[in-house]
Amino acid sequence: MFLFLEVEWAVFIGTIFSNVLFLALRSCFHHKIQLDKIPVRRQLPTIDTIIATQEASNAFGAQIIPLIVSIYMYIQPNSTESDPISFQQLVILVSNVVSACCITFLIFVSWKKGPEWWLNISPYFFFVALVINYLIIPIMNILLSLVLICDPKVNLKNQTAESFNVFFMIICISRVVEYFILIRRSILLDARIYLQSTKELYDKPELELQSMLN
Repeated sequence: MFLFLEVEWAVFIGTIFSNVLFLALRSCFHHKIQLDKIPVRRQLPTIDTIIATQEASNAFGAQIIPLIVSIYMYIQPNSTESDPISFQQLVILVSNVVSACCITFLIFVSWKKGPEWWLNISPYFFFVALVINYLIIPIMNILLSLVLICDPKVNLKNQTAESFNVFFMIICISRVVEYFILIRRSILLDARIYLQSTKELYDKPELELQSMLN
C-alpha cells in the first residue's frame, strides 16, 4: 500500500518535471514533430501554448515520467532483494533513459533542415530512433517480463516491485501498438512522402537538363 502511494507520488513529481522540462525546451527550440492536426492560428508564436503542442507534450511525458518512476523504484531497497527482479529493474531504468533520449531527439531535433552532411544521415537517425523507442526497447522488455513470469524459480508474489514491472510491460505493449496504429501510418508515411518529394525536386532539374541536351 505504501509503495503504491510512493509510486503515485513519483508519477505526480514526474508529471510536473516532464511538463516543466518540455516547456523549457519548447521555449528554446520549436518542436519538429507534429503528432496532431492543430489549426494554424493556434500554432502562432503569440498564442502558442501547451494546448497547441498537447500531443508532442504527451509523447514527451510518456517517456520522461516512467524514467522518473523507474529511478525511484530502482533506488528502493525492496527493488533489489532478488537478482532477477534487480536485473529487470536495471533493464527498465536503462530502457527509460534511452527512450527519453530518443523522444527528445525526435521532438526537438530536425531531420529535414541543417547542413548537407546532416541531411544525408538524418533520415537514418530519425528512423533508428523511432524503431528503438517504439519497437526494440518495448519488445525487449516484454520478452524479459514474460520470461520472469514463466520462470518457476522466481517468486514474483513476494516482490513488491513486480506490480510496477507488469505495469511497465503494459506500457511497452501500448508503445508497440502505437507504432503500428499511429507512428507507422502518420509520422513514417509523412517522412516517406517528404523524402520522395525531395528526391523528385532534386532530380527534376537534372532530367530537364538531360532533355535539353538531347
